[in-house]
Amino acid sequence: MDTCRKRGYKVQYDVGLDGREDHTSYVVEFPCKSPEHATLASELTAVEQLEWVKRMQTDWADNCVSVTVYYRKGELKEIKAWLKNNYTKSIKSVSFLLHTDHNFPLPPYEEITEEEYEKTFAKIDFSVPLAQDNGDHELDLDECNGGACPVK
Repeated sequence: MDTCRKRGYKVQYDVGLDGREDHTSYVVEFPCKSPEHATLASELTAVEQLEWVKRMQTDWADNCVSVTVYYRKGELKEIKAWLKNNYTKSIKSVSFLLHTDHNFPLPPYEEITEEEYEKTFAKIDFSVPLAQDNGDHELDLDECNGGACPVK
């Protein structure tokens, strides 16, 4: 969290559904730019997004594909019908979030203009080191006996 702040990323306390700040969790805002010609959720219906999830879950992953499907209120009937026909065999997990007017203070992704992206990205100082480097990057396999290796 401190490194992110020092680099210029926006860091704030998490906010619960009740509107209260959680002073044990932080949210960091990372500006992301989609490649040219990328297909964005805002350009797809919820069912089109669900078809992508189905394809990824069926053809690509053998465990859960984690995804948030963005929808519009007028799509609820089609979403329910699609889920009734596909959920059991094609989907392991999915979250839904309205494109707009969802009232979440910190949604997982927010579309911003290119101007907003450039302004936010310009504040980031990549010369700030990510962490203190003590030079000890050697992994002793005995440290992995419990089934997990330490992060160094």
